[in-house]
Amino acid sequence: MSGEINPCLVDLKHLKDLDFSGNRLNSIPIPSFIATMTSLIHFNLSHAGFKSNIPPHFGNLSNLLYLDLSSNPLLGRGMTIPSFIWRMSNLIHLDVSYSGFMGIVPLQIGNISNLAYLGLGNVANGTIPFQIGNLSNLLHLDLGNDYAFLENIDWLSSLSRLEYFGLGGANLSQSFHCFTLSKLFLL
Repeated sequence: MSGEINPCLVDLKHLKDLDFSGNRLNSIPIPSFIATMTSLIHFNLSHAGFKSNIPPHFGNLSNLLYLDLSSNPLLGRGMTIPSFIWRMSNLIHLDVSYSGFMGIVPLQIGNISNLAYLGLGNVANGTIPFQIGNLSNLLHLDLGNDYAFLENIDWLSSLSRLEYFGLGGANLSQSFHCFTLSKLFLL
């Protein structure tokens, strides 16, 4: 699919899953009318070719359980992840990897306590906040290609259900390497 997205989608009042992944949408902005589709629980925009910012009224999609914005390098244009995402407390899956967003991971990450999957690859810049340890349901955490400082990883022991911890290509602080390896084996 390519080109514009028809606004008649809003007529689908009971639509729960909307998947634009893998399309070539020619760098169009995410249509703002999608924010009125409040019955959505699954919203996948990965590899879709979107650009520009996410409209702020996307925070109205409070029923979302699954949000994938990954692999849209023109989407965030180097800006921080929009703050309304950190208020989407029902999310189980959040992937913003390689989405063009960059910046610190805010303390509010700990408010999304139902998260089982968190993809922050090529996004995080700065210290990973200890509030990430509040995500006790987390099974998958990807920090690959991040410029993250993980000197204090006491939060890692709180993630007792963690099955995948991706650090591939991450530019980590030197003190992390030895301490983390021993800490991971103790989990």
